Amino acid sequence: MNLKVLIVDNDELDVSDIEENLLKYSALHETNFNIKKFHTFENLILSSIEGYDLVFINTEIDLDNINEFAKAFRKKDNFSVIIFISPTKDFAYNAFNFLPSDLCLKPINYLELERKLNFALKYIKTRNKQHIIINSNGKRKLVEISNIKFIEILSHDLTIHTKYEKIKAKGVLSTYENLLKNRDFSRCSACSLVNLYYVKEINGEYLTLKSGEKIHIGRTRKKEFINDLNSFANNIE
Repeated sequence: MNLKVLIVDNDELDVSDIEENLLKYSALHETNFNIKKFHTFENLILSSIEGYDLVFINTEIDLDNINEFAKAFRKKDNFSVIIFISPTKDFAYNAFNFLPSDLCLKPINYLELERKLNFALKYIKTRNKQHIIINSNGKRKLVEISNIKFIEILSHDLTIHTKYEKIKAKGVLSTYENLLKNRDFSRCSACSLVNLYYVKEINGEYLTLKSGEKIHIGRTRKKEFINDLNSFANNIE
């Protein structure tokens, strides 16, 4: 499993301690950590969120403002697991305001950290099975896969159409096609990726969703799309 990790700490000894424990965990649990470091909260909040899975925050960086910084971070990223590193248990109550989160005492005890990492990875795996994370307008949105009706790209702009909203994003359609592979999505044209669950009918060159939207079916994609739709229908009977 590959995880993106962020360490927010201005103490090099603390950073080294976290990295050494992550290296040990990596060797024992076949998990790879791609680590990035920030020394101040200000630089973190000003930076773009890059889809971190785990975030380690030293509560001693700025005791007076840590709650405000944590709130600001959560506004940009609701999905990474935050592990606060603290010399005392005093911050334990505050940590629950930023779920998913946990508290690890300094100096770090490997067995304690291992238990917390096991829980965090279990949460991340469950989250990833049921949701995808979409970068939209500088923020990360956690979207339930079953709520996605279709994804389309027009003039290099991606739009994810869900049951509740339209989400604008950047990227290429093939990225989502690979991400949603084996999740009952099928490409009906060069511009559209459709959740087969929402397909109501096909009429000529267009398919109609249960919600009423009509989507063009590309000539070269039609046969494969119909095969995917038939396989989906047979599997749910």
